[in-house]
Amino acid sequence: MANGRAARIELIDRSTGRRLSAAQTWLAIAVMTFGTSFMSLVVVSLVPVLPEIAAHFGRSGGDLARFIQVAPAVGTIVGAPVSGWMVERLGARRFLVWAFILFAVFGAAGLFLDDITLLIASRFVLGVAAAGIVTAALYLVSEYFDGEARARILGYQSAVGGAAAMAIGPVAGLVADAGGWHAPFSLYLLGFPFALITLF
Repeated sequence: MANGRAARIELIDRSTGRRLSAAQTWLAIAVMTFGTSFMSLVVVSLVPVLPEIAAHFGRSGGDLARFIQVAPAVGTIVGAPVSGWMVERLGARRFLVWAFILFAVFGAAGLFLDDITLLIASRFVLGVAAAGIVTAALYLVSEYFDGEARARILGYQSAVGGAAAMAIGPVAGLVADAGGWHAPFSLYLLGFPFALITLF
C-alpha cells in the first residue's frame, strides 16, 4: 500500500505482510515504472539495422528478415494471456524475474546467431518475455498501489515509456555504427540487471 506523497511512499509485500525497506521500495517502483518500456525496446531497437540485416542474409533470407519485427508481435499476442495465468500461479515477482532473464537471453541471442530462422524464433520468445514483463509490472502496480498513488505510477509508466521509445532508436543507431548490425541486440541485456533488481 502506498500513502499520499512520493517522498513518504511505503510498500507492504501482501504475500508476507512485511513492510519493504526504503531501498526495496524505490527498487520496486523502478521495476514497475520501467517495466513497460521493455516493449518499446523490442519494437524500436532493431529499426536502424533492418536494411543491413536484410542485405546480410541476401536473396535467400532477405524476405524472411521482415519477420524479425513481426515475430515479437506474435510472441506478445501469445504471451500476454499465458503471462496472466502464470502470474497468478507463480506470483508476480518470481514470474517477473524469469521474464527478465528470458528477455535478456533470447533478445541478446542476435549477438551470435547468424541463421535467419533461429533469429526469428528467438525474437518470438523475446515477444513472449516482453508480454510477461509488462503483465507482471502492471500486476505489481495494482498489488502495491491504490487510488491516486496507482494513477501516479501509471502516469510515470507512460512518461518513461514514451521517453524510452524516442531514445532507443538513436541509441541503437549509435551502437550499430560502432559494432555492426549484431550490436543493437546487446541492448536486450538490460534484462539481467532488472532481474537482479526484482530479486531484491
